Amino acid sequence: MSAYQQVLEEKAKLDGYMIRQFKFIHIEENLSGATVTLQHPGGEAATLQLLTAEARKYLTNLLIKQLAQARASAAASSSSPGAAPSA
Repeated sequence: MSAYQQVLEEKAKLDGYMIRQFKFIHIEENLSGATVTLQHPGGEAATLQLLTAEARKYLTNLLIKQLAQARASAAASSSSPGAAPSA
């Protein structure tokens, strides 16, 4: 398999888990790549081994999006509808 095909395959696996609403719960980097543990809100867990640098960079972008969404939903749930807007 070519290196490009391996990158596409690893990115497709990540995209598949994101479409199914899995969340990253543990990422471990080592010299061989990254081991990623994901969990679905329903309790299903999966582990994925990423070997290419391009897929690990893509993982970082997905993780940043996940953290931004979590921050936005936490901010939305902490503000109450009757509260005065802050300046």
